[in-house]
Amino acid sequence: MSSTDRELVTVYEAANPAEAHIVCNMLLDEGLAAQVVDENDAFSGVSSLNVAAVVVPRADEVRAQVLVAEYEAAQADADDDDAEDDSE
Repeated sequence: MSSTDRELVTVYEAANPAEAHIVCNMLLDEGLAAQVVDENDAFSGVSSLNVAAVVVPRADEVRAQVLVAEYEAAQADADDDDAEDDSE
């Protein structure tokens, strides 16, 4: 693996650290070397500063992006189902 392949790239920017860890754990379960960065725990009560990103080695970027897209699609479907339940 070249040094470029080991370079970390962001594959997901989460609204909060908890969501970042959910995505990170999903990628870890798939065998990818994912990690959460940019957590700002000292300011966890300030929503504008409460962000985190999930990174993987560049060599895993494409596979991670596919998995993240599947995660986001599942979340959108769940949100749609919740909206339909609320309207009934």
